[in-house]
Amino acid sequence: MEPYYSDHRASLYRGEALAVLASLPDASIDAVITDPPYSSGGMVRSDRMGSTSAKYVQTSTTRDLADFSGDNRDGRAYGYWCALWLSECLRLTVPGGICAMFTDWRQLPSTTDALQAGGWVWRGVIPWHKPNGRMIRGQFANPCEYVVWGTN
Repeated sequence: MEPYYSDHRASLYRGEALAVLASLPDASIDAVITDPPYSSGGMVRSDRMGSTSAKYVQTSTTRDLADFSGDNRDGRAYGYWCALWLSECLRLTVPGGICAMFTDWRQLPSTTDALQAGGWVWRGVIPWHKPNGRMIRGQFANPCEYVVWGTN
């Protein structure tokens, strides 16, 4: 498979993750940096079923962003799906390479489990503080997302 973009430092591929990953050779990458759709657009399934542009694009945003699929899984389905492609990523990553995976608080437990189920050695969680985090009346604020990381 040809990269969507490539230079001497990085290559980007565009397509369904499992199909793209299966086409790449063993131990051919140094790091996996990923921000998968983590199905956090709502607390209940009906909230998650909306289009991604309706869930994530602010009303003040003037750009049109394309919708993407895969953002309507519940916690278990998300974890199993991640374990599948994370195991493919492990096959592709050189020994000692890293995986850094973005997530939010709702999928943090599933994400750490999926990383380990995919065969990675879990190394920790890095908070990513977002000063304009979502404020919900009567609840604690959610000003962070997280990077779960591990090594091959």
